[in-house]
Amino acid sequence: MKTTVGHKACEMEKKILDVNRSPGFEIECYHNVRLSIILKRNDNFPWFHGNFVNLQVKAPINNEFPIVQFEDHLNIYSEVLHEEKINFNNDWVEEIKSCILNNEYVVLFLDWSKVPDSHYYQNRSNVIHEALVYGYDDETKRFLLLGFEINGQKYGSFTISYEDLVKHIEDVIKYTKVNQKWYAYFGYPVSRIKENKNQNVNFNIRNLYFSLNRSKSNSLPDLDNGVAMGNFVPLFFGHYFKSLSNSFALSENEYEVWNIMLYKILLHNKLMRERLVFLQSIYGQDPLLYRVIDFYARSRKELILIISESNKFIKFKEKQLLRSISERFMKCHEYEKRSFPLLMEYLVQLNMNINLKY
Repeated sequence: MKTTVGHKACEMEKKILDVNRSPGFEIECYHNVRLSIILKRNDNFPWFHGNFVNLQVKAPINNEFPIVQFEDHLNIYSEVLHEEKINFNNDWVEEIKSCILNNEYVVLFLDWSKVPDSHYYQNRSNVIHEALVYGYDDETKRFLLLGFEINGQKYGSFTISYEDLVKHIEDVIKYTKVNQKWYAYFGYPVSRIKENKNQNVNFNIRNLYFSLNRSKSNSLPDLDNGVAMGNFVPLFFGHYFKSLSNSFALSENEYEVWNIMLYKILLHNKLMRERLVFLQSIYGQDPLLYRVIDFYARSRKELILIISESNKFIKFKEKQLLRSISERFMKCHEYEKRSFPLLMEYLVQLNMNINLKY
């Protein structure tokens, strides 16, 4: 196995970088590809538990289903990753191989309607999303990638030939550059990512506290304007589904988005419960923490029923299901409204106990 030094990448036959193949954020593409890098080591999970605390929902536009996102954006990764755009190169194959050889990952955008292994293959319109290149094999002349809705998996591994990947990159740049310009800071069209040498992956308890504190700034959600955050997200959806039950105005084209947004809310609940278990493992048992864990367990039961009733509505169109969904979201709000101040009180007491030790 031979390696050369310089810009012309290498004559190395094969190199595969470590990745986490299932970081759990399949419904937020830009997070998932970066978490595949960060969460390849268990040592990095404390950093993870200090982030992704708040959801936010934006008021719907033109009868579209409201979009739910985590408050955290790509700027949070500056603590642990260094990312920079790869400018146009006459030899994409050697450039990408050079990155991998230097222990750098490559994020690039593909049109999944043109990827044979994709769920969206031969889709009528372009489907532009990220993929993560984490290896290559000169013997087969193929790159190893992670991507979404691939080979029957929500997020999984696949390969593309050197020749085909170059064509994919050039096609995306040529045909979608204007439409995708807003993704320039998401890594579009091709970027290299490496781990920071002096990365801080410690659990940021202060960040957790202020994330919870930010969520208190919301008031009663306005279905037509603004953004709801934290425990006001289920309150927003309680009102939203009540309004749908009175006057349903949602296209069937939005049903897939509806389903994705519910699973994103369920993912948030899962992350909160895992965060609480993590706190127990680090700082020990506490009655306040037990109460918060119980509230999130109750909320999870309601969310499971909400997903079930949503699927039933999509199939049978029975409006009483929308009223039931609304009521269940209001219960979730009550649980989370009570859990947030308890968790903040726990963190304050924890901080005081830690300080008293010095």
